[in-house]
Amino acid sequence: PNLKSLSIAWCSEVTDVGVKAVAECCPLVEALDLSFCHALSDAGLLALLDNCEALTSLRLEACDRITEQAVVAVAQAAPNLKTISLAGCTNGCTTISVMQIARGCPDLVSIDLTGIAGLQDAAIWQLSRGCRWLRDLSLAWCVQLSDQSCIQVGLNCPLLVQLSLRGCTKVTDAAVVQVAHNCCYLKSLDLRGCHQVSTSGLDAMAMMLPSCHVLFLDKSVNSR
Repeated sequence: PNLKSLSIAWCSEVTDVGVKAVAECCPLVEALDLSFCHALSDAGLLALLDNCEALTSLRLEACDRITEQAVVAVAQAAPNLKTISLAGCTNGCTTISVMQIARGCPDLVSIDLTGIAGLQDAAIWQLSRGCRWLRDLSLAWCVQLSDQSCIQVGLNCPLLVQLSLRGCTKVTDAAVVQVAHNCCYLKSLDLRGCHQVSTSGLDAMAMMLPSCHVLFLDKSVNSR
């Protein structure tokens, strides 16, 4: 009953029944990894939220039976969340649910939205305004996002240390320059697959953040 951290990632046979049992028996759990639990549905997640009020870290990567409504419930029931991963959670992670997380979880320091191809700029605008303590943000393969998302992140999240824009094909030099100008703590920037970013953008990054480690064109380089 005093368990604080639990990972059942990749336990694809674990169902809502098992997760409900965890919720009932381990109400003090703070960090929970349910990634790739393909049998988990909203019912199991909602049971967790009802019982585990101390949650600060939640990973739901590739939980494809989790819906938007359940992720919205996370935002409402877990205001102390510091870390959340919704990578590949394509049914649950939507523009609406990310906006709700931004409103309900202001203390977030890390969020992974990798592979949410339908995510719109509005979600990231809201996230950048609502979660200004962010230090680790992954938007890899969020292919609908434009420069406007990255510019807002640069303006509103000055504490960023890691940022992944891999595969964000709409991102241009303007976004890179804004991030470099405002995010002075940035140590890692992934621009692989950002084909509209040119050497001019990389040069600006190198000038403003010489210690930032940049990944570009599938090659790892240091800024200068």
